[in-house]
Amino acid sequence: DDDDDDDAKVDAEKNISSEAGGDSEKVGSRPPSEPNAAAKKYAGDQYELAERIRGACLLLREDDGEAQRVARAGLAVARAAYLRSAVAGNSSARFILSAMYDAGYGSVDGRREPKRAHYHRLTAAALGETGAQLAAGSELFTYMGAKGPHGLRHPVRHPVRNPQAACPVALYYLFHAATRAYEENAKPGGQSRVERLKLFEGVSNQRGDHKGESDDRMMFLRQAAELGDSRAMLAMGNAHYWGNFGVPRDFERALRYYERAHNQGALLGTVGVAKMSLKGEGAPKNATKAMDYYHAAANRSSPDALNGLGYLHFYGDEVERNLTTALSYFKRAAELGSGDGLVNAGLMLRGGMGCERNISEAYGYFVRCAAMNHQSCQYNAAMIEAAGEPELGIPRDCDRAAARMRQVAEVGKWMWPMADGLKAHLAGDDATARWLYDHAAAMGVAQAKYNAAFLHEQRARSVRVGYDTIYGNIHGTAEDDDGDEGHGDESTDGWAAALRRERERERRTREAAAQVREHLRGVVGEDLALVHSLGDSGDDPMKLSGALSAEMLRHYSTRIGFDPSADSIDLAWAALHRGDCAYFGPRRLGGCEVSDHRDALREYVEAGRAARAAIDAGKDAVDAAPLLARALYSEAWMRARGEGCGDGRDVGRARRLLREGLPQGGGGGAPR
Repeated sequence: DDDDDDDAKVDAEKNISSEAGGDSEKVGSRPPSEPNAAAKKYAGDQYELAERIRGACLLLREDDGEAQRVARAGLAVARAAYLRSAVAGNSSARFILSAMYDAGYGSVDGRREPKRAHYHRLTAAALGETGAQLAAGSELFTYMGAKGPHGLRHPVRHPVRNPQAACPVALYYLFHAATRAYEENAKPGGQSRVERLKLFEGVSNQRGDHKGESDDRMMFLRQAAELGDSRAMLAMGNAHYWGNFGVPRDFERALRYYERAHNQGALLGTVGVAKMSLKGEGAPKNATKAMDYYHAAANRSSPDALNGLGYLHFYGDEVERNLTTALSYFKRAAELGSGDGLVNAGLMLRGGMGCERNISEAYGYFVRCAAMNHQSCQYNAAMIEAAGEPELGIPRDCDRAAARMRQVAEVGKWMWPMADGLKAHLAGDDATARWLYDHAAAMGVAQAKYNAAFLHEQRARSVRVGYDTIYGNIHGTAEDDDGDEGHGDESTDGWAAALRRERERERRTREAAAQVREHLRGVVGEDLALVHSLGDSGDDPMKLSGALSAEMLRHYSTRIGFDPSADSIDLAWAALHRGDCAYFGPRRLGGCEVSDHRDALREYVEAGRAARAAIDAGKDAVDAAPLLARALYSEAWMRARGEGCGDGRDVGRARRLLREGLPQGGGGGAPR
């Protein structure tokens, strides 16, 4: 669109100007005038109102039709409030609005509205919303190539767009998002840890309950640390520094644990104290203390300590500034495998600091470090690849630069929905978890798409099969056992625990419903008419919810297949779902458009290829084997019946596929 092009030009000129020095009187360099205070306050008030309503709606019970009817009305009101906030200038509200349209939240008829989502996403990106920029760039990036990793085909019946046209635009958006992440990462306390756990049945057994200080692992580590275990001290320091196990980040507590680990002789504790002292994290900056601790760790051949000494000599903290010495320390750290040492040595070589300028050698350092998934190296390697240095033998590579920029942009503070989504899922708040993963998936994050699809599949299945009477049984059999302890009956203990969890859910549901009604009473005008129209609707909110989740499952399985950054496990899983959809058509969970056995067979073959690739790579073999078994069984079923095969039945090939699938184990069977 012409308007979108104009916004992109203005945004590009503004960023180029700021990089060049900022205050020059170039065309497009003058910052836009600030919105007036009243409009800003209105936008903020509407945003807070929308957040409260949305949060309360997602806490309502999903197995209660009336509660879901209230939630549906409330989400429509929340979406209208986000829209008012966005129109008043709130870019964050604009991007959340795009996520709601894309996943059908607040929809009157329970359907997605991808065109509206696309409009609001591009508008938010033009306004500088980092998540929206990542989303816009990722959307273009996922359509740029005909093949993903391992040479696998993209989903059938989905043509690939022109990569020559898409790549520069994708790189434009991803560059701005990555630059924000790169700059934030360089600030004290600016480093972010992104939760990338893949959801699966029984995930809580592996990751605990994520309840912060009351998490079982935290309590174990705390006790072990009190007993003098230096490894537990380091783990506690890392937990408080990065916010692991659901605890909030607390630099002061992290520093105390690192100091205790140092006192126990732990090298990583020494390095941790040095780094935090130098950055001023957890205590005022103390370069003298950092220097002492770095020297102590460097004497024990710590690459991080050597990098820290290089940093001190580069900036002249506590020592005379000496670029040659700094580069020497950085190179020594790089030789020992320090990612920070590699990127710092590369930056000095590229800039000719302490040595002659050598872009080719600098690029070599960046590429080595980028292979370690180091954010700064990814960014600097991408900057060279985006422009190219043909005279040095470094060609321009837009695709690779865009891929690196995307990786950098996916490590920022705006990725918080990934951690909060896991925490909500472990707490049993699956509606909230679905929204958070939908929010992250709207940014184009491959892992978020998989987790969102996993939760939508669970929701669609639960609506389809209905709800059992377990809660009634609990109230009937465990009521009297609620206060008993130590009777040794594990099954009764389980019922009592389930009863307590159910009572807690009921209490939270009542509170959430009360909050929703209170917020709705405070909303006037068109929103109240919308609430009444939704409340009087004859549509079954449960069926609408299940159908929407089934549609989202199909949507994500298609998008995962297009995404070059999706791993082979995700590709196999998504291909299986697409195969089932094509095989069963309208009979599939939630209903698919048509039944096409040729497409189904191609998808099952593709799923088998992806699963084999994962096993051959030696990664995720435990997860890949059941997927491979199911793909082989499904393909064998179709070939034995002659479905989707141009040459009729092929029983011999079906038998060979079954023999290959048997050792893989897992729950195979025919297409389902």
